[in-house]
Amino acid sequence: MTNIFVKFVLVALVCNLFPVQMVFAQSRADIARQVQRLDRELQRIGELANSFDNKRAQELVAKAQTLRKEAVELAHQNLLVQAGAKIKIAFSLLEQAAKLTLRGPVRRLRSELEELLRRGEDQISRRHHPEAQRVLDKAQKNRDAAERAVSEVKVAKAVEFFRVGISLASRAISLANQSGHTDVDVIVDIKRKYESLLERARDVVGSSANDRAKQILFQAENLAKSAEQAYRNHNQDLAKTLLNQSTMLLLRAMDLTSGESHDSINKAEVSLFRLRSEMDKVEPVIAASKNPRAKILFERAKRFEGEAAQAMQNDRGHKAVWKIELGLNLVQRAKRMALKKSSPHFSNRIDQEIESTKEEIATARGTLNAGASKDARILLEMSQFAISKAEQASAANLKRVALEAVLASQRFLSRAEQLLDTQDSGNVAGGQVQLKLNQLNAAIAESEESILSSTNGLSLALLQSAKEIRKLSEESLLKGNYAAANEGIQVSFELLRKSLKNASKK
Repeated sequence: MTNIFVKFVLVALVCNLFPVQMVFAQSRADIARQVQRLDRELQRIGELANSFDNKRAQELVAKAQTLRKEAVELAHQNLLVQAGAKIKIAFSLLEQAAKLTLRGPVRRLRSELEELLRRGEDQISRRHHPEAQRVLDKAQKNRDAAERAVSEVKVAKAVEFFRVGISLASRAISLANQSGHTDVDVIVDIKRKYESLLERARDVVGSSANDRAKQILFQAENLAKSAEQAYRNHNQDLAKTLLNQSTMLLLRAMDLTSGESHDSINKAEVSLFRLRSEMDKVEPVIAASKNPRAKILFERAKRFEGEAAQAMQNDRGHKAVWKIELGLNLVQRAKRMALKKSSPHFSNRIDQEIESTKEEIATARGTLNAGASKDARILLEMSQFAISKAEQASAANLKRVALEAVLASQRFLSRAEQLLDTQDSGNVAGGQVQLKLNQLNAAIAESEESILSSTNGLSLALLQSAKEIRKLSEESLLKGNYAAANEGIQVSFELLRKSLKNASKK
């Protein structure tokens, strides 16, 4: 009688919890697939409950684990309906555990994002900033995606969508306020980031046995109190400095616990916070710069930041860390370009440009992956070819020749970075490139005699460079890499024009 009653209760529970969507498994294969999916959820939700040290959620995960074992035993006895019922109840318990664990963070993140969206809409409507509006629209899309994830009980994904939305909304507000960004606005943003990280740091460090981490957390909180006092005393610069120091101490404290257990903060999360903080600091420098390559690199860094956040949503931490490292590298390069000042001596400046360009080529190569544009790869090879020529010319004390080679190398590098940023092939048609190549060949044939009869060494060197670049372009065209070929042809035309100009000089 008791067994019959238990079975009746189980069936009633399943019918109430899963009225339409859930269907009992009808085969061993179905049960096996459901058990595999349940194992993945047990691990994921279990780690989540442990990381937030939620006792009630941990109890629910333990019950789900027990139900999983019972379901496997029932399946071995060929009691497939009963096994399916146990699995479905286990899934239900795991959903409850996820909700219990993340209910607080979701509520806080939702509230924070809604406030930022409200501020963003208000400020952008008054300043009419198209780029800021575009970024804010992306933030709203992340908010909508987060709400859909909440409704589908994908709470972990919802949390990350909220976080990405908060980052985007903050950036939109920063863009809108670039012309009149006050110290108060900056401090509010820094304080918001600090408080967001502090909540996580307390959870991680509090459950750690690392005394040094706890000391650093205590120091961070004391510094934040000092920052608050400085802010009340209208010392905005000191308040900003202290808050930034507090944030870095939080990151240091969490880093110290990162190797202890699954309770420790994910390194990708810490790294992503660092990247976003660095981008916030550098963005005003990039906006004020007139260097187009600095802006291109910074936009690529933004793309890597978004890809890292997406990788974290998909539980691909290693990929996220790699993307973050690329983003940090690009942000630093963009900053250096934006702040770079020329050397007062021409010869020194050429040698500095050669070394700087070589470093940038090497770094750009480091960002290549399997999905990178082939045209971008070839353009980087062209850039390397040109900078090698610049080195040779500089060593021979042919500084003007070296300068032209550096300019060609940097042009190839810029075009490669644009292709890597947009991830397209430049929309260049092969027929158009062939036509341009025919025109280049005709121009070289027509000009070569007058240039060769000139005694101007620079003119002869530029003609030789134009012909070498043309050869690289021909090879790229034959391989179907039209964007790279097109860029090479344009550079070759420019070198030929300069060659002719210098040939006419006495």
